[in-house]
This record gives sequence, structure tokens and C-alpha cells, in this order.
Amino acid sequence: MDATAPLQTCGGIEGGVEASVHAIRKMYEDSSTDCVLLVDASNAFNSLNRATAVQNIGILCPELYQYLKNIYGSPSKMFINGTNQHILSAEGATQGCNLAMGFYGVGIMELIYILKQQVPECKVSWYADDSAGAGKAEHVKAWWEALKHYGPRIGYFPQPGKTCLIIKDPNKLEHYKQLFPGVLVTAEGHRYLGSFIGTKAATELYVKEKSTDCDSALIPLL
Repeated sequence: MDATAPLQTCGGIEGGVEASVHAIRKMYEDSSTDCVLLVDASNAFNSLNRATAVQNIGILCPELYQYLKNIYGSPSKMFINGTNQHILSAEGATQGCNLAMGFYGVGIMELIYILKQQVPECKVSWYADDSAGAGKAEHVKAWWEALKHYGPRIGYFPQPGKTCLIIKDPNKLEHYKQLFPGVLVTAEGHRYLGSFIGTKAATELYVKEKSTDCDSALIPLL
């Protein structure tokens, strides 16, 4: 927790998902906020630069360094079903590793710190690879551009087509579409970590739909 909190909530924080959701919702409701950007990254856990992540862990969390270096310090063998063949996995966190979340959370802290230095005005929250930035439009834009620039260096590849910008002023919808090309722009809201960030009406509709889905799944069991 000391190595990641408060910006990265996936490492050692009880209820880290809830902490991120409440943080982003509070940012959205802040009167000074123009917009909130919810970022989706491509295959993030499998793309993490292992060498950089292990080096960062040695600095930020030396208690885990030797253990994770033993696991990720050299390529892992991935066996192909039904054969004696294997391929070498040289990047990312291994599925099933009991420290995969911690490895990813601490390993990506370098990127989080770089972005904080580049755009300190942007309010951010991370839960593993789910990142979000909020604040004035120009600050969120600068953070987004920095994320696209620095992210790939550590194996974080933002996907504009699956990233969502939630804006506060619906009259500026076209303006924001031009400011964030390729990104989904909405004035209603969007799902985030199993919850919803947006207007009260859109949030209530989301909860109602989820309740209906739950009822539909439970009724056959009664």
C-alpha cells in the first residue's frame, strides 16, 4: 500500500475498487470539473514491460523485489495444449500468479508518477489498468496526450475507441468530439468498474436495468 496509494488503489487497499469509484464520482460532481475521461487499455496485464516493472518494484517495494524477480526476471514457458511444444512469455503478468495484481499495480507506478509530473492539475485515480482523469478540459486533454505518449514505453496502450469522455455541458458535445478524436463522448455517463459515473437520471436507469437483469436471473431459481 505504501508503494501505490493513494493514486493506485489495487495494491493493499481494502475495497480498492470502491475507493476508485467514489473518488471518480466525487471528481465528477465537483463544480470545477469539466469532464471525466475513463481510459481503456489494450490487453494491459499481458503487455506490461516486465523488465521495467521489476526494476521499479526494486525501488518502490524492495520487500517484493526478489520474489518477483525470480518469477519475472526471465521468460516463462507457456505450453501448448496437446503438444510438447511451448512458447516463451517475456512480457506481462502471468495468469494465476498470486502476486499478479501487486506486480502490475507497483510496476506501473512509474507511468503514474510521470503523468503526475507532466500534468499535476489533472485529478486521477487508477485501479490496476483502469485509469481515469478529471478536471478542466485542457488539463484532461494534456493528461490524455501524455498517457498516449508515455504509456507504451511501459506496456500501457490506451484505446481511444474504447475510452469514454463524460462531459458536464451537453451543449459542448461537438467541441469535445473534436478535442478528443476517436474517443466516445457522452453527456449522460458511462459504466466504470461495475458502477456508473454520470448524471442522476442516467445512473438511476443503469441501476434499474441491472436490477431487472438480476431479477431475470433469479426468477427461474425460485
